[in-house]
Amino acid sequence: MASRTPSRQMARRKTAGKKVTEQAVIGEQGINLIQRIVLGMGCAWHPTNQAVEAGIDGEIELVRPDTREATNAIIRVQSKATIRRFTAETEQSFEFVCEERDLAYWLSGNAPVILVVSRPHTGEAYWVPIKKYFSSAAVSKERKVYFDKRTMRFSEDSLPQLWQIALPRSHGIYFAPSPRTETLYTNMLSVPRKPERLWLADTELRRPGEVFARLRESSIEAPEFVLKSKRILAAHDLREEPWRGMVDLGTVDEFEASEWADSEDPDKRRLFVELLNHCLTVRARQIGVFRRRDDDALFFGATHDLSARKVPFRSVKESTERTVFQGYPYTKGERIGEIAYYRHSACSGQFRRYQGEWYLEILPTYHFTSDGRRRHPLAERYLAGIKRQEKQGAVLYQVVMWASLLRGGEGRDTENFATNTYPFLGFGQLQAFTLDEGIDDKAWLPNEDKETEEAGRETLGELPLFDGLGPDANRIEP
Repeated sequence: MASRTPSRQMARRKTAGKKVTEQAVIGEQGINLIQRIVLGMGCAWHPTNQAVEAGIDGEIELVRPDTREATNAIIRVQSKATIRRFTAETEQSFEFVCEERDLAYWLSGNAPVILVVSRPHTGEAYWVPIKKYFSSAAVSKERKVYFDKRTMRFSEDSLPQLWQIALPRSHGIYFAPSPRTETLYTNMLSVPRKPERLWLADTELRRPGEVFARLRESSIEAPEFVLKSKRILAAHDLREEPWRGMVDLGTVDEFEASEWADSEDPDKRRLFVELLNHCLTVRARQIGVFRRRDDDALFFGATHDLSARKVPFRSVKESTERTVFQGYPYTKGERIGEIAYYRHSACSGQFRRYQGEWYLEILPTYHFTSDGRRRHPLAERYLAGIKRQEKQGAVLYQVVMWASLLRGGEGRDTENFATNTYPFLGFGQLQAFTLDEGIDDKAWLPNEDKETEEAGRETLGELPLFDGLGPDANRIEP
């Protein structure tokens, strides 16, 4: 994961076959019309890469008509094409309103930019030099271009005017960052399902173990309670068995859970979070995950025969699997071939409330054991080693896995994925935010090391299948 707050999770979605829309065809026709006019001037046309185009469709490089020498004097071009009537069109004029983001981009930097508005099927094209036209603040604020069809026609006769606005090579060229949006995926998993009602009552019991003993006597597993100062707060009706025998029935109160979940009283909120953690423990057990006693981290349990364990999960639209428990042998020394340690996928989960909504913050980690049960004496060393090696793609891969498994299958997914019918806790989607600014990953990835580049490319777009990251991506040698 990239180190942003909230945690940045970028990824690429694998899509079905692409469709070519009518607007895409018209847009291409507009660019082709500009190219024909530019080539007719005797100049060079350099189209941009349409896959990453944002605000600029190509560049005109001026060529000396006498020597045919390319001058390296360039003009950037934005094309806007249509098959319909222009806005407010008459025989002499029409209007065009620029997008605010586009205009801000065109005016940034020192490269000259022209806007060409065209109707390709009639061969009409009209142009305006952006920096000159929007040189005043009042005009820029309006963002509207008034085209005069007689004086602003884009044709081969426009070449002298292009020479006047072209940037001399001695000035150099500065390009502002492309105006592009970016989706930031976080490690915050929404919690749409929580206990709806809570019960509170006095009790003579002092320790949670006493409550569990009473529950076991009744062959009931119901850990969704908190015992504090001889009072029980539970997601169960304390007036019913076996609870009624543990509490003073005259003190039983029933509440909407929101009175605790949304309370400004930190003690009430703290008790509600503790109750949610007990609910999370139950949900985790449904997928073979247990709590670590020393720090409450969740980890996948060992298989009965200590063989590797893989779990299927859904990453957006596709299904995949990950090895979540596996033994790793010594690779050198006298004990070569013997199991050195077992590695369990794990995570720390923290319930947090933002703007009135509850989320589970997922922090991936690992659990290391000697025999699948006892914590390995070198666990801290192994964990530090794997954290040094992990790249953002590997971490994001785990966040998506935990989110998918905790969320559980819905509808048609239930055949292959663990369902979540647990009434007290249900999860939604990882939260995402769309920003008006973004990073061109193709610009910075080539400067990274190979492993980072591969992981990064696997995580461009929208939460993908990370099929480039196998279960041994972060093996630690003992």
